[in-house]
Amino acid sequence: MPVSYSTVTAKGQITLPSGMRTALEIEPGQRVAVRQEGGTIVVSPAKTVTTLRRHLQEQMAQAGTLGQAPTSPAGWHAQARSRSESE
Repeated sequence: MPVSYSTVTAKGQITLPSGMRTALEIEPGQRVAVRQEGGTIVVSPAKTVTTLRRHLQEQMAQAGTLGQAPTSPAGWHAQARSRSESE
């Protein structure tokens, strides 16, 4: 994505360009994470429970295990052993 420019207001606020908000699925009122990396400011969507849940569901769907998650620690260990033995 090309570089975009924003102006910092007297309150320290910036406007995230529309194209970037759309690409990152950032909605009005949503929290974002802001961190400094060297001389750069990095802004990214904050991880919410909903976002993490969606990410895990997508990974499980790709792996073909959606809806098959074990409900106990013993089940998780058994599933991991089974997966490592089959690879």
